[in-house]
Amino acid sequence: MTMSANNTKNETIIDELPKCDFCNNKAGYDMKLAKGGYWAYLCEDHRYYGIKLGTGYGQKLILNKGE
Repeated sequence: MTMSANNTKNETIIDELPKCDFCNNKAGYDMKLAKGGYWAYLCEDHRYYGIKLGTGYGQKLILNKGE
């Protein structure tokens, strides 16, 4: 899985979306969890488990469309 920083600190371009760590949906976020300080891939339904977007907290995952 390849990641690269986007023009904002809140987004990361990724070649393949991983599965959410809490269900089988595709994850749209890589975020620090509110409890325990661990990181997880989160789908839209489980995004509320994360703290927030921003440097040191989490990024929105953007699928690379090969452009």
